[in-house]
Amino acid sequence: MSELNLTGDENNNACMPLTPQDYLDFLVSILQLTADDNRDLQKVYSLLQENLTKLDETFINILRYWATSTWSGVQAEEALIIAAVIVNFSNLIRSFPYGNIATNLEIAIAGCEVVAPILTREAFPEFWATTQNILGAVYRIRIAGDRALNLEQAISCYQNALQVRTQTDFPENWAETQNNLGNAYSERISGIREENLDLAISAYQAALQVHTREAFSQEWAKTHNNLALVYRERGQSFEAITHLRSALEVYTPTTFPIECLVCGRNLGNIAYTIKDWDKAIEGYSVAIAAVEQSRSWVNTDKRRQEVLGAAIDVYAKMVQIRINTAQCDRALEYVERSKTRNLVELLVNKNLYPSRFGTKLIRKF
Repeated sequence: MSELNLTGDENNNACMPLTPQDYLDFLVSILQLTADDNRDLQKVYSLLQENLTKLDETFINILRYWATSTWSGVQAEEALIIAAVIVNFSNLIRSFPYGNIATNLEIAIAGCEVVAPILTREAFPEFWATTQNILGAVYRIRIAGDRALNLEQAISCYQNALQVRTQTDFPENWAETQNNLGNAYSERISGIREENLDLAISAYQAALQVHTREAFSQEWAKTHNNLALVYRERGQSFEAITHLRSALEVYTPTTFPIECLVCGRNLGNIAYTIKDWDKAIEGYSVAIAAVEQSRSWVNTDKRRQEVLGAAIDVYAKMVQIRINTAQCDRALEYVERSKTRNLVELLVNKNLYPSRFGTKLIRKF
């Protein structure tokens, strides 16, 4: 990306109102950094975090105005480079966890939209498909607007991407988009629910044609977790448990503790609901192992408590199962491992009231 004759004052007085030039300087700086350090995401995210007050509707307007003005003043080759940088930036900010998340997503949408005159399907089909895939991901989690309509837009974007990302020409990208499409169908509000779940399963199974365990183990595990959630909603607990056990072959406590916790908890919750205590113990055991592995890796007591707090329901369910199966000694073991006084009180009462902890399944990947 070529340097522009715009310089930003990184030490703007916080008390001074922001001007359009402040926004423009920041925009150029962040795009330049994205172009120069796309592999060092921390630098980009650090600059974003230092300028949270500029990530607002005015920034979106400046982005649209600047990009539209730029296309008419640069050569085609430079326009392509700038457009690609804007798409990369849009992809980064959609996952930026600070500031106003809803606005971050709107910025990502604006970035993908402003490159449309340059990254056309006819001229640059691969870039166009990538942009459509990113747009689909943003619309799927979009906060602004109508949820049902956003999901329809996400599905449309993924279907657009699949016009170029075919299994023959771009198998890895095709599988990625199929998994994304499965997520959108599984959350779809419009239409008949059972049909949407069938479409989600078809998309996930398509992804697994390329994302095999041997070639793409993490993606393979991710899709098996996603399939499990759909089968659980359809009331097919056996199939859901089978897919989660597959995912846990890859998501182990020591390799992927966060994903292991999610899948282990999901397995435990499904088995708990149908009172298959052995499989529930299997799921909660691996989830607890993932929690304890994560706690051993963090270096502050506060963070250790946060890790434990996020998974206290898993310990509670394990204690309840041990009580249900007349294994109070094992129940006490998990109370002690949780180091939580509330579970001691519940153990004394021998009733953890499972409903207060819920059995909700969480997270598509």
